[in-house]
Amino acid sequence: FPQGGRGMTEVVVPRETRVPIRATRGVLHFDPRVKLAMLVVANMMMFLHVGPYAGMMGVLLFSLPMLCGGKIALGMGMLACYAMCLGVDWLAAAVADAAPWLHVPGALAAGGAMMLPCLIAGMSAFATTPPGELVAALRRLHLPDAVVIPAIVLLRFFPTIARDYRMIRCSMRLRGINVGGWAMLCHPMRSLEYVLVPLLMNAANAAHDLTVSALTKGLGRRRATSSSAMLHMQAIDWAMLALCCLPLIPWQA
Repeated sequence: FPQGGRGMTEVVVPRETRVPIRATRGVLHFDPRVKLAMLVVANMMMFLHVGPYAGMMGVLLFSLPMLCGGKIALGMGMLACYAMCLGVDWLAAAVADAAPWLHVPGALAAGGAMMLPCLIAGMSAFATTPPGELVAALRRLHLPDAVVIPAIVLLRFFPTIARDYRMIRCSMRLRGINVGGWAMLCHPMRSLEYVLVPLLMNAANAAHDLTVSALTKGLGRRRATSSSAMLHMQAIDWAMLALCCLPLIPWQA
């Protein structure tokens, strides 16, 4: 600094402390490209109609980023939903002759069990990945801006909408108006006026603000951009990538 700047000291960060973001976390963290590969494999499983054992293997593998990345409650909840769908499907098939009406919940449970691997893989990819790492991963995959910018906007959009919904409920509660889940069923028109209309207005403004913010940060530049997230495929990432392909093997179907 110049000599005239009194009271200002220069802080030099040692080179050995400049480590990647992944190394500063105490939990196991997979590369974002591995999580995106999980999402692709989950969609292939749904379109190929894999068997129940392959589905269970895929769900267990896709939930590992949540269980190892600090989202234990979310991961266990998704596993419980998948187990419940499998249980209802098995019960409907076992007692179909005695109770034909179970075909309807059995069909719904089978459809839910078919789509849950995609949902779990998506939650693992977006709930455990910071926006900076996701941008770096999409850039490393050489994806166009038409994919990168909407992905980042969506990643920040839903938490913003959830926060706005909580603020609307708190403001209505201060005015003595109950807008909870049961109140929405009992008074749908009042809920439409007090909750849904302000929420839709905030959603439109939030989508515009997030898009402008993403473009302001340089996501729309044609030139190569730098990133503070240092992504390197490690041995655990390659092993996880190989394990995710196991549900697609024909003998697993």
